[in-house]
Amino acid sequence: NTNTYRGLFGWIYSGSRAITIKDLTLIGKVKGGNYTGGLVGRLEYSSYTNYIRNCHIYVDVTGDYQYHGGIVGYMYGYWQIENCTHHGKVEGSNYVGGIAGYSAYSQYDNIYYTSNYGTVSGTGSYVGGIMGYANYSHIYYCYNAADVSGASTYVGGILGYGNQYSYVYYGTNTGNISSTYTSDAYVGGICGYQNSSSGCNTYYCLNAGEVSGYSYVGGID
Repeated sequence: NTNTYRGLFGWIYSGSRAITIKDLTLIGKVKGGNYTGGLVGRLEYSSYTNYIRNCHIYVDVTGDYQYHGGIVGYMYGYWQIENCTHHGKVEGSNYVGGIAGYSAYSQYDNIYYTSNYGTVSGTGSYVGGIMGYANYSHIYYCYNAADVSGASTYVGGILGYGNQYSYVYYGTNTGNISSTYTSDAYVGGICGYQNSSSGCNTYYCLNAGEVSGYSYVGGID
């Protein structure tokens, strides 16, 4: 259906508590509107660092509108995803990622040693094999093995769009990356677009997949 906040956990707000979600294996399907994730629809701000660790998600995620991810649809403030995998497909409109659709403004959200093995597709913008859109976020040692496709702008094998000091370290993509948009598409084997004026960059990354689009297409970014 088109209801918001869909996942095993629809919306988690940790507040003044530190939260760890760990050692879960999920199998199934989830469908929703905004904020749809295989594990959590929306992760909210905390004063402490919170963790998702050692979770393996075999869930197909289908979302309307925005913020869809294989593990988390939307994350904001001091959340870290570590040693996790996603194995289902992810389909949505804007802000679509194999692991997380959107990492929001203000505090650092990080993804470590995490892999996506399911296809990712978006009918709008900001589509990535690991994350669709990153703001003040770091992606370390992550791997995308599946095809990523978009019908509009900013499509990447690891990250669709990087903004405000967002980095990708040691990212690897082996899936094919494409956009059908017939204007400035911004398609990359690692990142579709990085806002270099705000301190974004990639380090020690490898792309082995095919990359295709109308214009602004690169093997890395």
